[in-house]
Amino acid sequence: MQTKTKGTNMTDEEYQNHNGQFTNVRFEHNTYKQMKAEIKHDLRTIKVRRVSKPKNPTIVFDYTKGEMERHDVFMQSDETIELGQKFIDLLPEIENRHRKLLRKNYNQSLNKERVHSFNMGVLTFSDSINELDAEKREEVLKLGIKTIENICKEYNIKLHYISYHFDEDGNPHFHYFTDGFCSQGRTISPKRNKNMGKKLQDLGVQFFKSMGFNRGLDKGITKGRHMSIEEYKTAQDAIKENQALKEENAKLKKNLKKAQKLQNEIMSALIEMITEFYEIGMNYKGKSPEELL
Repeated sequence: MQTKTKGTNMTDEEYQNHNGQFTNVRFEHNTYKQMKAEIKHDLRTIKVRRVSKPKNPTIVFDYTKGEMERHDVFMQSDETIELGQKFIDLLPEIENRHRKLLRKNYNQSLNKERVHSFNMGVLTFSDSINELDAEKREEVLKLGIKTIENICKEYNIKLHYISYHFDEDGNPHFHYFTDGFCSQGRTISPKRNKNMGKKLQDLGVQFFKSMGFNRGLDKGITKGRHMSIEEYKTAQDAIKENQALKEENAKLKKNLKKAQKLQNEIMSALIEMITEFYEIGMNYKGKSPEELL
């Protein structure tokens, strides 16, 4: 009889196989303020602490003109600041369009305390993505775009941009910004749409199966809740900081051992030297060498 991995509904073998190579999709509602901050992060219009490879560009795919336009931008460059401001300026227009659709199709007003007009998503991968060669990484870029476009098509939501990050310490990943509502004005969010979380994981892996990827785990398997995008970023930061602290601690321990060894050598030399003085009859008021240290 096969045993279940603790905290899941999967067998040990299934869990190990799954964890080898997988995709994961997150999608959440954002307020105006949150969305503005996300845009600045995604497009690198501000200095981002996680960036450790600034020579790698952020690849932005702009969908505002109907057809996709690619921009390879660098952190805080004039081009990326201009591009970021373009999407920030778009936020009031999206909110206003949402308000009109709700009034027209449902005779409802937009309650910004309960309903937001913006969605932000991420498509992430397991560590195995770092083992792929350049050709396969290019395939990941193409499939990632195809996946996100397909998610938007499935839920009938407008896509504004996709950004691809491979300038951080962690794994390459995608961010995407969409309307928080469908073309009729209905709210699209995992919290308000039953089974959307499961379906997102299925859609997330659909085109990556050919590369050997598995779907991300949903709540029914992990028996827990998915982290929000901000929680995910915070967790990734914590993991990196923890690793850095471990490495620093290891260095300190190594240096401490060296210092203790050096201290012991100095003490031995001092005792030996004072003993020599003691033995040749110098006046130390009757104290032993150890008492003089």
